[in-house]
Amino acid sequence: MREVDARGLDCPQPVILTRKAFLEAPGETLLVIVDNQVARDNVLKMTQSLGGSPEVEQSGDEFRIYVRPGEVIGGSEGAATTPVRSPGSIYGSSTSFHSSPAIMSTVGNGTVVLLKSAALGQGSEELGRVLMKSFLYTLRESPEGITTVICLNSGVYLTCEGSDSLEHFESLEKEGVEILSCGTCLDFFNLKNSLKVGKVSNMYSILELLQRASKVIAF
Repeated sequence: MREVDARGLDCPQPVILTRKAFLEAPGETLLVIVDNQVARDNVLKMTQSLGGSPEVEQSGDEFRIYVRPGEVIGGSEGAATTPVRSPGSIYGSSTSFHSSPAIMSTVGNGTVVLLKSAALGQGSEELGRVLMKSFLYTLRESPEGITTVICLNSGVYLTCEGSDSLEHFESLEKEGVEILSCGTCLDFFNLKNSLKVGKVSNMYSILELLQRASKVIAF
């Protein structure tokens, strides 16, 4: 069994190391050890998108992720349910964890909107925030072809508590648009517990989404 010890590593290192090890020996079971929930979730999504079958054991603050080889190495459609195993044998009893969609394989040929700031354009910050709210309202009213909205840097404020644009993101999400906020950015601004809409993502997943998109609109 190959092992990746990613404890203490910052995003996106756990995902990158896991992907490399998984692809180097696709026929072997892989053990990945991480020490935070964000790394756990990112590794689960990535290995599922490559066709792996991950299972998780939790011991204290650490997570041991056993990734069994799948039939196909590559993107997989849909979501897979990943159980959290109780400490001990990976074949022990389990409780439901969550359905973890392989977001890296759901973009297809759609359009990705990349928001790199909470304000739109350069010059007046106050005007920029007004323009951003107007843009998101317009996007909400015409979401055709948009598959994902990604928020980076101060753009993550838009999806957090206190944002006056939350209703626009919520409407987009109901229309099937994926709303993603950079986990590193949320941590930097101490906003991880303030996220109100969408999901936390990582730079590896964001890069995959941008590479697969037929069009990227960046502000």
